[in-house]
Amino acid sequence: MGTVSQSPSFEKRNRHLIKYQAQSPTRSMTVFRASLLFVFFVQGVFGTTETQKLRKARDICLVDFEVDFDFVNFNGCSFNRDIRGPLISMLNQRGCTHRNDWKQTIILESQLGNLKLAKQWVQQKCEAKRVPKTCSNGLASLNLPSVGKCSNMQLRSAVNDAMTADCRHNVMAEMRLLYRDNHPNNYVREGPEFDVAMSWLVQECYQQYGCTVDSLKGLRLRECDTASVKEVIAEKMPGDCPHTLEAELALITGTQAYDQYIHDMCTDAWENIALSTQFTDIDPNFNGAFMKKHNLGLGYLNEETGNFRGDNDPAYPISTDSLTTGINIDMFYKATETPGSGNSVLRANFDSFDQCENQSVMCCWGRDRQSGDENGTCERGAGNCDDENPSDNTNLCYAKDFTPYPRNAEEAIHCHGFAWGDDENDPISQLKMNVYFYVAMHDHMYSRGYVERITDDTAFMCGCVEDMPVVTRSDCSQVRAKFNLRLIRDESNDHRLSVVPDDMTGAIGGVVSDLDVLEVTFAACRGLRPDGDTGNLVMRNNDLAAHARQLNLEDKLSDDKLEKIFETLAGHSTLIGNNGPQVEEVCRQSYCDNAPVIAPNTYDCSV
Repeated sequence: MGTVSQSPSFEKRNRHLIKYQAQSPTRSMTVFRASLLFVFFVQGVFGTTETQKLRKARDICLVDFEVDFDFVNFNGCSFNRDIRGPLISMLNQRGCTHRNDWKQTIILESQLGNLKLAKQWVQQKCEAKRVPKTCSNGLASLNLPSVGKCSNMQLRSAVNDAMTADCRHNVMAEMRLLYRDNHPNNYVREGPEFDVAMSWLVQECYQQYGCTVDSLKGLRLRECDTASVKEVIAEKMPGDCPHTLEAELALITGTQAYDQYIHDMCTDAWENIALSTQFTDIDPNFNGAFMKKHNLGLGYLNEETGNFRGDNDPAYPISTDSLTTGINIDMFYKATETPGSGNSVLRANFDSFDQCENQSVMCCWGRDRQSGDENGTCERGAGNCDDENPSDNTNLCYAKDFTPYPRNAEEAIHCHGFAWGDDENDPISQLKMNVYFYVAMHDHMYSRGYVERITDDTAFMCGCVEDMPVVTRSDCSQVRAKFNLRLIRDESNDHRLSVVPDDMTGAIGGVVSDLDVLEVTFAACRGLRPDGDTGNLVMRNNDLAAHARQLNLEDKLSDDKLEKIFETLAGHSTLIGNNGPQVEEVCRQSYCDNAPVIAPNTYDCSV
């Protein structure tokens, strides 16, 4: 029992004060002592039996908080919110119905003589017994597979949304309790510190939603093929991600066949997000029949003489058809405000080069029809452009029918090609017709005037490498492209991986011009070729054989296909020029190794 100062007015108090609430520490103890004096008085006047009855009546207004209250199942331990109501109800059931009985009771039980301290004492009794409960339905109620992003802010929002409206604690307390309930072997009644609970919840989110791509910001992507997508995701794997890259890919795609999923996703992006154009968008004459004929080295573009750019040589006035086509080719190449070769995927409307067995194409030209461009031997005013040569960059060894061309019998010719990867969604694969347009129609025909096939016994001017005559080497171009996309999680498809256009400002799915989605440029191809002295691989640009070798080393071109390409490019293993004994020896050896019958007076196959 607490010690208090005795009030001078104690003797004046009457028996009714036993039911009044103490309004101060001094008054409450005074009331209590008055009640004891009253008991003594009754005992003296009425005897022991009546005193016991009064004691019994007084005892019913006392509460044993250790026994009478089931604090374990309380929602909380706030006195005013959680405890006072049940206490008043219990006292009313016992006949203690005065509105201040509960106050007197807790003061007497706590022996603290102060209402505020008495409340705190009861709250401590509650907190010592009560096991806090979560206000959500556990971890599953957070719906982590659809959380959008495993960030602290997003996870706190998910926890808050899962909590019931009448919850008595805050989000941080809920997260601590969720941790506690999911770690029974490491039990702490209130859960761990908030930072521990937050770190645990992030890891749980990683396990169920993924560590990399989210639905709120996504990942920028500049190429869309299986290898590029996997590389971007691998780079974004955080160090604390609890699973492997393979598990992450399966999680964000929703399938163990994640390579096929990514392939199909990128195929759809190339078909439906990137702009597409046809050859008839370049010039209305470029239908399928026209383009087939053109690749044979036929048609007015190959057979006429004159300048596509309009600076006519009086001896060779250009036709309206050639002039108009030249203008259209240049406009398509330079287009920025309309679809062109630099912002769209050019699709073939003729038998394209998809059937090329060795993922490569080569064009070889035998005539220069245009003067004034500082390429080839056609010269303005010389009257010599009916049968002039392009600049010489290779040597013809023999035709596909094994007709040999020893000792530079073909005169000057020019070959230029390109190759692509085995993944059809690789930019160099998707954009191979863009490269064909650049190589065959703009860079060599429009800009330099190179036309016609190199000999009458060669079937194609431009064709699959395996269908072209055997030459010592070929120049080479490749495409460089940016496919401006973002990887996101599609909420409409169970949060699986998807791609959307990137508006380049940080937003997802924002308004972006179709002309900005794809950026295409052309450059001399990169490659590797053996050094002539050491045999070590060295950088060699603008060389088709070297480029094919690099694709092979990047696992984009098989060994068998590389060897087939080398059969057409006889000088693949050495660094050689266009003429001279070394070039002649390369052609002789290839011819002698492959020709079924050796033609007389050509290559000496006896050595």
